[in-house]
Amino acid sequence: MKLSQILSGLPALLFLSLPACHDTHAEEKGHEKSHEKSHEKGHDKGGHESAHEADQHKIVVTNPLAKDVTITQQYVSLIKSCRHTDIKALAFGILDEIPVKEGQSVNKGTVLFKVIPRLYQAKYESEVAEYQVALQEYENTKRLADQSLDGKNGLVSQRELMIFKAKLGKAEANVNKAHTELNWV
Repeated sequence: MKLSQILSGLPALLFLSLPACHDTHAEEKGHEKSHEKSHEKGHDKGGHESAHEADQHKIVVTNPLAKDVTITQQYVSLIKSCRHTDIKALAFGILDEIPVKEGQSVNKGTVLFKVIPRLYQAKYESEVAEYQVALQEYENTKRLADQSLDGKNGLVSQRELMIFKAKLGKAEANVNKAHTELNWV
């Protein structure tokens, strides 16, 4: 049977063990010599080639082994949910109570935590005191602006009166803000 007939009928992997020849001219001479030797020695009784020649043209046929292979590699990464919601408090302070457990489903309007209102109460009272100081300054400045020594101009200019009126408006806005923050808690 010829080698090409064997190869055409095999779907498996093949490993050929042939003698290595580096010089093509020497290979041709070697082939002629081995051909002559085989004619001189002849074939053995069954018409088969000699053992030496059969070893040089040995063909090994194997089947591939099919099995599942798990390949693991380590990567540095950060995994985030596709729906990530940052929850940030509008207020700061010391937490009094946390009625929601971690991982619990929440809806709009659910109380997540309660803050101790003492800090907000103190801030509100401070802003009320600042407002009262600004109100007194404005009233004093207005009274001085209305008094005049010669009947024409007041003791305080209208410009200075407007500055104290603006300070009073700012103090009133701070009181409203502190009151709103106190009501959040």
